[in-house]
Amino acid sequence: MPRNNSVNIAWPLSELAQSQPDTPAIVFPQEGRSLTFRELDTDSDRLAAGLAGIGIGRGVRTALLVPPSPELFSLTFALFKAGAVPVFIDPGIGAKNMKGCLRDAEPTAFIGVPKAHFARRLLGWGKETIRTLVTVNGSKISGGDSP
Repeated sequence: MPRNNSVNIAWPLSELAQSQPDTPAIVFPQEGRSLTFRELDTDSDRLAAGLAGIGIGRGVRTALLVPPSPELFSLTFALFKAGAVPVFIDPGIGAKNMKGCLRDAEPTAFIGVPKAHFARRLLGWGKETIRTLVTVNGSKISGGDSP
C-alpha cells in the first residue's frame, strides 16, 4: 500500500511481508493451518480493495463479528488498510448488550458470519445505521446479507 502523510497500523504487516514473506504470521494449530506474512498482506490488500469498492473506506465505522479465524485477521488488516474504523464487540456480552453497543457505536457497515447476520436481523441490531452488509461464510466473503 502506498504511504502518504498519514499513519496506518497495517504498515508493519506490509514491511514484514517484504522482509520475511514466508515466515508464519499467524498459526491456527487446531486447523493445522497458518498464514505467512505474504499471504496475510496479500489477502488483506485484496479484501481492502473489495471493501473500498462497496463503500467501506476511510472513516466508515464497521462492525466486525467473525470468530477467530484466518478470515478475521485478514479482514481486520483489510479494514485498517482501507482506513475504516473497526468496531470490535465480544459476542460474549449477550444479545441485549450487543444491541446497545451497536446503537452507541453507530456503525454504517456490518461484516459477519451468517449466524451474526441472522441475530442482527432477528434482534434489530444496528437497524438505524447499518447500510452496507458483508457476509463471511468460511473463506467465502461476499457483499450483501446472508441467505
